[in-house]
Amino acid sequence: MANKNNDKLINFIIFVVGVLATLCIFLPALVVGKGDSQTSFSGLKVTFGSEIVGLGSLANSRLPFSFLALLAYLLPIVGGVLMLVANKKSLVLKICAVVLFLAATILLFLLPTYTKVVTETILGNASDKLGGSLAWGSIVAAVLSILGLLGSAYKIVK
Repeated sequence: MANKNNDKLINFIIFVVGVLATLCIFLPALVVGKGDSQTSFSGLKVTFGSEIVGLGSLANSRLPFSFLALLAYLLPIVGGVLMLVANKKSLVLKICAVVLFLAATILLFLLPTYTKVVTETILGNASDKLGGSLAWGSIVAAVLSILGLLGSAYKIVK
């Protein structure tokens, strides 16, 4: 009986870790610039887009919607839900949870490489990588995803 309760507790902890990794979307995700001219962007801005500079109809710069960033933040909660509903014999759900946590970790660490900035002027449009580096919020989300990955993998081999 105690072993069954421990299994449910571990599954619940993995679910909570997935929820916390997803909630990191509200924290700073990317930092651009150095020193006093640093600008940070939250996971919401990086994922769903945001205006950076607006000069009316003359020019503006914005972050567009990023499907990969959306996946990076949603996959941990899906992996956590899979672990929550997985019982002892559902190996496929546990393997899927491991893959989802792994994919989320990779996407979170690669966030600066696929985040783009779009500049629109009266002369035309241009798109380029935003660059920058990971902020503490996306690092926390990646570490939580790694914990979910390790917990899910433990449940497979246990």
